[in-house]
Amino acid sequence: MDYDKTVLYFGPGRTDPSPLVSQFVRDGGFDLVCVDATAEVRALLNRTMPACLILEAAADDLEVVELVRVLKDDSFTGDRTACGIGDGGRLASPKCGSPRGGCR
Repeated sequence: MDYDKTVLYFGPGRTDPSPLVSQFVRDGGFDLVCVDATAEVRALLNRTMPACLILEAAADDLEVVELVRVLKDDSFTGDRTACGIGDGGRLASPKCGSPRGGCR
């Protein structure tokens, strides 16, 4: 797996990434790896450094909020740029709008 071309995706309760996420991955030429649990996200990030981690959640998803808190508190993952896609598939950060932009 070529990690600098990989996007890790965690979207609890979703069966597939939103169209916006799919377009971002396709337009950037990335490989998408979907993960099903916060523990899996943390384990992968402690072993690899993918091009981007996308967390897609509803506004009230405390599981994702807690994962972000843990990742930002971690000395290995905490210095990475954060971006997000909000409820309804809207970008929460304009830096995520271009491949290899703010998600790096």
